[in-house]
Amino acid sequence: MRHLVLVSLSLLLTACTVENTVLNLEEYFESINYVQEQNNSTNIEIQNNAVNVESDWAQVAFANRCEWYDLERIVDGDTLIVNRNSDRIRVRMIGIDTPESKKEGTPIEAYALQASSTLKNLLQEESEVCLIEDLVGDKYDVYDRKLSYVFRTDGKDLNAAMIQLGMAQAYTRFPMERKDEFIGYEQAARQAKVGQWK
Repeated sequence: MRHLVLVSLSLLLTACTVENTVLNLEEYFESINYVQEQNNSTNIEIQNNAVNVESDWAQVAFANRCEWYDLERIVDGDTLIVNRNSDRIRVRMIGIDTPESKKEGTPIEAYALQASSTLKNLLQEESEVCLIEDLVGDKYDVYDRKLSYVFRTDGKDLNAAMIQLGMAQAYTRFPMERKDEFIGYEQAARQAKVGQWK
């Protein structure tokens, strides 16, 4: 009898968790629709069934913490090369990880070329980018690449966009300011079945 009660209680708790998750997602999408209707906001876009929301963090950071660099080229879906004062800097987009296309000795992974192409499309008309360092995490990775959030001149948050479009997953192995935010973007992209989550 005790076993039956424990199993029943476990199933009830699981159902409550699933129901709360569905309710939270429904509330999330309702709030996005409400904000869009109230503000007629251009910061909220529906693309490929994914919801892209520019977070408060991104808006404040873009307004106050940008360091501008000339864009030289995109290496792959999460790496680019910039220049500043004749210094050439390799940048790794913090908090995201795209499938590998340039790693020596590793075959090209599924969606790697699409991720690279997506980042190139997002930056196709840009000659400069805003880089923002994370205040919590490391400034450089083990390959001596500068770790940064990357923004376009119009304020588009590219780290978040790559996750929201399903071209990158949240890379939260190391401390960072936006860990929970990026995990949420990945969960929404997976649920919407966009990009590599189709």
